[in-house]
Amino acid sequence: HVSVAASAGHAALPVHRPPRVAVVSTGSELVAAGVAPPPGMLPDSNSVLLAAAARSLGAYVVRRGAVGDTAATVVAALDAALDATWPDGAVAPPDLVVTTGGVSAGAFDVVREVLDPATRAATPWADAVTDARLVAVGMQPGKPQGLGRWRGVPWLALPGNPVSAFVSFELFVRPAVDRLRGAVDPRRTLVPRVAAEGWSSPVGREQLVLVRHVAPDGARVVRASGARPAGDDGRDGVPAGGSGSHRLSALAHADAVAVVPAEVGAVAPGDEVRVLLLD
Repeated sequence: HVSVAASAGHAALPVHRPPRVAVVSTGSELVAAGVAPPPGMLPDSNSVLLAAAARSLGAYVVRRGAVGDTAATVVAALDAALDATWPDGAVAPPDLVVTTGGVSAGAFDVVREVLDPATRAATPWADAVTDARLVAVGMQPGKPQGLGRWRGVPWLALPGNPVSAFVSFELFVRPAVDRLRGAVDPRRTLVPRVAAEGWSSPVGREQLVLVRHVAPDGARVVRASGARPAGDDGRDGVPAGGSGSHRLSALAHADAVAVVPAEVGAVAPGDEVRVLLLD
């Protein structure tokens, strides 16, 4: 592109600077990557996942993981992000805040507590949140989602299950970052593929399945290693059998996400499915 511009006689061009994205991972059960977790604790993989995904789009990223399950600690982390030092040396607010975890309806879902007008009404940060919405999206995984502005900065609040966080990034965060970096039409394109195996799907909710290509011609897909349809036990799309490492390993094996319409109860071998291709 710069070669074409130079050959056309342009010495300078208007450009967009890299977007600044702050990533915050919540959960008192989290420990930093590389630290052996004691019983009942888990490594913080979400902040690493989302930070890497944002960097792959050309964004500058500041990452904060393992924020405790109290509203005060979440508020402190959000305020700290407003005065972050970025990789280019600038000290400035982010263009976008992305949090993961705490948006369901459980006792420790503190991001929901910070966003919800009913629970923040009498707090010191009541006026810090504007344009807030807590929604149940008709998709699986990734049903609970939140959005708003923190002291004027756009904020997307994703669920905490790693696969839920990943597909939520692809559907909601990626288009936002693309728009911030100057893309005119940041929508993703669905392409047709053929299912090489079958699986069940929850009627009434659009299912997002991590898949990988298996045919030399790139026409057929199977579920990525470890992926299986998520159960409906209300825990951010975590299957009834748990959220073990097989769920995370599917992320490493996937090269696409199959999007199964809400009215489809099962995908049979040979069925056409539409997929989002992963970079």
